[in-house]
Amino acid sequence: MGLDINVKKPIKFIGTERPDDEEIDYFCLYTLGFEPIMHLQAYKKGYWEYECSGDAEYSSPYGTFNDLREVITAAVYGCDYKEYVRQLETGARAFEGPFVEMLWFADNEGNFDYIIADKLLKDFQNWENEIVPEMNRDFLKKCYTDYMNVLKECIDSKGVVDYH
Repeated sequence: MGLDINVKKPIKFIGTERPDDEEIDYFCLYTLGFEPIMHLQAYKKGYWEYECSGDAEYSSPYGTFNDLREVITAAVYGCDYKEYVRQLETGARAFEGPFVEMLWFADNEGNFDYIIADKLLKDFQNWENEIVPEMNRDFLKKCYTDYMNVLKECIDSKGVVDYH
């Protein structure tokens, strides 16, 4: 089991109920409850016809994605991922700052749009020199680059990042 992340371009809103028409190529655009961050700002939650957008893709075992988050939180916030989340949940840390939209998000499913992707790409670019040297495996460095490529493609297509 692993995590795959790619980009979809919503092209036509179908509605909030699953379509009966099996001829329609659709996906469900949603995000789990990660308030106060609004991961979907440009599109409504619900069922959309879509186009695949380019070929950028992130794919790794869940453990590698967890390692990626661990390296990011250690380099940026000086703590491990669980402690970072605990600080958010208890109000000890505000819901702002680098990578918060990625770190305060599901690790297995959901979507966020190009508005969030734009902010995250800037975080990835601005912190790359501090984070990548801390990575102890070439595959983890590749994951960092792959994730950035997904973000770039999402922004370019004005689409959504799809975790599945």
